[in-house]
Amino acid sequence: MKLNIPKIFNIDKWIQNAEPHARYFVWWFGIILALATVVNIHAILSQRNPFTLCVLWICFFLFMFAGGIVSISELRRSKQKGTEIRQKIRWGGEMNHSRIFYEEMKAKMVTYKTKTLGITEKGKRTIREKGTRNPITLEYEHILPARLWTQNLWSGIRQAAVNYFSHEKIKWHDQRDNLLSSQILCVNIFFPLRNHLPLVNGFLKKFYPSLAKVTDIDFEYIGPRNRNYLKEPGGRGYNRTSADVAITWEDIEGKNNLLLVEFKFTEPNFGECSKSENPDRDRCNHGEVVISSPQTECYRSEVGRPYWEMVLSPQGPFIREMLNRTQYCPFRYDFYQLMRNQLLAKCIAEDKDSGFHVAEFAVCYDDRNETLLNLSHPIDSDSNPLTSWKSFLKNPSSFKHFTIQQLLKHIDHTDNLPSELKQWRAYLNTRYGL
Repeated sequence: MKLNIPKIFNIDKWIQNAEPHARYFVWWFGIILALATVVNIHAILSQRNPFTLCVLWICFFLFMFAGGIVSISELRRSKQKGTEIRQKIRWGGEMNHSRIFYEEMKAKMVTYKTKTLGITEKGKRTIREKGTRNPITLEYEHILPARLWTQNLWSGIRQAAVNYFSHEKIKWHDQRDNLLSSQILCVNIFFPLRNHLPLVNGFLKKFYPSLAKVTDIDFEYIGPRNRNYLKEPGGRGYNRTSADVAITWEDIEGKNNLLLVEFKFTEPNFGECSKSENPDRDRCNHGEVVISSPQTECYRSEVGRPYWEMVLSPQGPFIREMLNRTQYCPFRYDFYQLMRNQLLAKCIAEDKDSGFHVAEFAVCYDDRNETLLNLSHPIDSDSNPLTSWKSFLKNPSSFKHFTIQQLLKHIDHTDNLPSELKQWRAYLNTRYGL
């Protein structure tokens, strides 16, 4: 049973109120202490002036007391700020206030949630506070209550998409109740097209002139069954390199081909290498050392991932000399997801039993997201991650990129669009402004 014991003396509130005065006294007592020390040091040492010595000790103790209050306040403020930053990074990326597109979309999603869905209840996230490990529950307007997460899907595909993911053993992301989820937007765009594959033919034909028809659209694709090229745990959609979309197409010779697509919505980058379990994170700051000996200098290699073995292989897709252009590991900041997907496409293409003649990698993104197209760490003054990524590749044409707007514009120009897709386009326009 929890006892409600009233607080006679609230130390937290007292420290908060005392802090401004403490800062003031820290400065003044510090000055007095310094002057008293310089002027009266001789008197103190000879013990001829006990009054001065007493004043000096009083100033010293007051200085330490006030400094302690300031230090406690700073520590608590830093701790709280760290918690807020971790939450913002994990649940919405609000840390970068220059992300105008993100803020606009968040406001739009809140309006959609309350006005269209009629949901006012906030979604919750519970994490453990660093240091204390105490659980902290935060509420967000742009997140749905967990029990209502399927409202995040367009009504025209809601049940079908849930059944499909269940049948194919595909895991929904932890952010499935987040109205800004890129996986949800990806499914809301591409799942309806599974029943209208000819609409995608003309669009992909711009990239592949030999394309005869698109034959399938899949999600969270990890490669042919019974294959684990990158020796990763997990499965489709979790703890494993999974292409957000996999488009299978047939060429004019009847051969099957594959395009893996990484889909981005409001994300600020293409994924950083997680260093949470790395026992020596400083190694990531020394690119040449990592490249020269990844077995001892890269945590991913130490736990059995063959990424570097494939990256540095003469048969690999990368130009080794171009990887040395960064002082840090080239995959530390903006290119980690791109690297893994590029390797997955390469492995599928080289596997004679995969069933695919050509397997390549592409990125689909929202052209309003300017933050995504600005590298946090530019490569040779090039801040565009898409052009920078191509410069790493032996065959730059094996990497494609297109925007959501380009795909939808192509569909909008199609004659006699089915009524179902007209409703779908109205939904995307109302909710996302697409």
